Amino acid sequence: MSIARLVASLSLATLLAATASFAAPAPTPPGPGAILDMLKGMFAAADQCDAKGVLDCLDQEGTFPIQLYTETSDGRPVLAKGRTEVASWVGQVMGEVQHRGNKVVTTITQSQADCHSPELGFATLEFERVITGKDHAQKKTAHRATVLVRYGKDQKWHWFHWHDSRNVTGDKKTGK
Repeated sequence: MSIARLVASLSLATLLAATASFAAPAPTPPGPGAILDMLKGMFAAADQCDAKGVLDCLDQEGTFPIQLYTETSDGRPVLAKGRTEVASWVGQVMGEVQHRGNKVVTTITQSQADCHSPELGFATLEFERVITGKDHAQKKTAHRATVLVRYGKDQKWHWFHWHDSRNVTGDKKTGK
């Protein structure tokens, strides 16, 4: 065997061995549409008073601190930090809706989402919520939200930071 062939075969063997030792790259996370799909699913679960479905959208790996900033139906601020506090708040809201016999329908009216990294993304939303009471009276409110999300080991997006507030301009358009 010539020296050139020996060097070429050793180089090929070294290349193959080195290639086999590298781990396969992590799959690329689905794009912004998947973030919005997760949020639509979360709203659908909330509308059905499915606390587990809502909490399935919450980050469970603890990479980033979980924070929820929102308002009660009468405008009082709510701050929940950590999975336990968020779960408690979600359970309280779902229980109140069920106790009153209300029906809730949430519709995203405007949205933008992006994910410039394989781990983090965001969404900004405007959404309307219509609550229909037992007496069939309806209350329609408009909201704005900013959501930070993380792509999990389960290959799904989960939120870890949620901030929403009433959109007074939107309320005026909806006639509240």
